[in-house]
Amino acid sequence: MNAANDKKIFKEAYCPSCGRFIGPREKCPFCGAEIKERIRLKYIKVLALVLAIVGVFGIFLFSKMIPVPTVKIADIDASYNYAPIRVKGYVIEYPDYNEESESITFWIMDETGEIMVKAYRDAARELIKQGKIPGVMDYIDCIFEARITRGFKYLIIEVPDYLTIYKPEPEQLTITQIIENNITMKKAIVEGVITSVRSYSSGYGIWITDGEYELEIWVPISQLSFFSNHTDILDRVAPGMKVIVKGGLKLYRGSPEIVPDSLLDIQIIEE
Repeated sequence: MNAANDKKIFKEAYCPSCGRFIGPREKCPFCGAEIKERIRLKYIKVLALVLAIVGVFGIFLFSKMIPVPTVKIADIDASYNYAPIRVKGYVIEYPDYNEESESITFWIMDETGEIMVKAYRDAARELIKQGKIPGVMDYIDCIFEARITRGFKYLIIEVPDYLTIYKPEPEQLTITQIIENNITMKKAIVEGVITSVRSYSSGYGIWITDGEYELEIWVPISQLSFFSNHTDILDRVAPGMKVIVKGGLKLYRGSPEIVPDSLLDIQIIEE
């Protein structure tokens, strides 16, 4: 194939004025001629850009239309690693807060098993800001990012807005009913007289009695971080005071205890 044939085949790559090769330029660098045909190339570039943007947007919309799978805890395996999944369950351990790493950790359960839930930094700060701190035996529904590390599986809250907390209606119970029937795993409202208050590195224990049995109110130390504006209640409670507490009943070392959702759920009714 000779040069004349090349020019004929690729004529748009040559200047129509001086005949020199100019490639995709819109102005000939040799003779200064304006190449009007290049306008079509502009249109093609713009069209390609528009199509690319529309394509990306279409993929984004399509991904949003695909429902996130709801998965039982026992069914979470390596195939879900780093994938968004929806998990529902009851909170069985009150959220712990690590100030150094700015992380929140708690455990949930469904009918198939238990799993740890974590929220880091920005997500943890936003949960605290929004007051989205679930209590013991609250029911949650959330889209998490599943993680499996060396066989250990856990869930991460990446978007706090995806977390929905449902608070079951608490049942009015006496301390005697709770102790004699070993009642746990439910929300309750309990009344009693304080017999002792103790401070630990991990929280506060407040024991109350109905005259027959004692029940511990456990206030995790993390509540001081989550509800820092209401810590005065811990300075006020003392033996002899009658209180009403609302919270989740759980088992601790073989005995029931009640964990309030927040410091506001401990009310002094008689000093």
